[in-house]
Amino acid sequence: MANVDVTALRYTGPIRLPTPNGADTSTIVVLGNISDAGTDGIGEAVFTISNQDVTAAAEWALYASLYQEARVLGMEFIYEPRFHDGFTATDSIPPQGVIATSHTAQFDSTTPASPASLYEYGSARPFTLSRRMKMIWKMDGPDEAHFTPVTSIPSLGGFLAHTGSGTAGRSFGTYYTKWMVQFKGRK
Repeated sequence: MANVDVTALRYTGPIRLPTPNGADTSTIVVLGNISDAGTDGIGEAVFTISNQDVTAAAEWALYASLYQEARVLGMEFIYEPRFHDGFTATDSIPPQGVIATSHTAQFDSTTPASPASLYEYGSARPFTLSRRMKMIWKMDGPDEAHFTPVTSIPSLGGFLAHTGSGTAGRSFGTYYTKWMVQFKGRK
C-alpha cells in the first residue's frame, strides 16, 4: 500500500459479503468535518488537526456503534478562503503561514510557536489564507497500521498550521477535513 494516494482507495466489491461462521468483516469509509479558519486576538491562526479528531466527525458515532476497531488510513485538509482576495484594506498583507504534516504520537501536545517553527518538519510548506490549499496525510509506518478500539483512537499525527500578520478576531475561510477510516470487528 505504500505510495498510494488515500483518495485513490476505493472498494468495488458487493455491498455485503457473506460472513461464514462469524468471520471478521471490515469496511472503509470517508468521514468529514467542517471548521472555521479565523484569527485569534493577536491576528494569528493556529490549527492542529490529528487523526484522532476523526471522533468529532458527525458519522463517527454510527460506525463506532457498529464496529469494535478502527484505523485511520489517511486524512485530507482543504482550506477555502471566504473572501476573494482573503484580506481587505484593513489588513496590511494577506495572512501568511506554514502548514506541515506530522507522524508523531506527541502531536496533540504540539502547538507551533510561530510559522517558522514548522520548518523543522520535512513536509512544511508556506501558504496564505487568501488562496485555496489542500494537503494530504497518509498512514505511514507500523504504529499507524494497527487497529485500535473505537473507544480509544490514538493520536499518531496530522496537520499543524500557524499564520501571522492577520487582522485580529477575523474569520478568513473554512477548512474541511476528511478522514479515510477502516473499521473491523462487527459488533
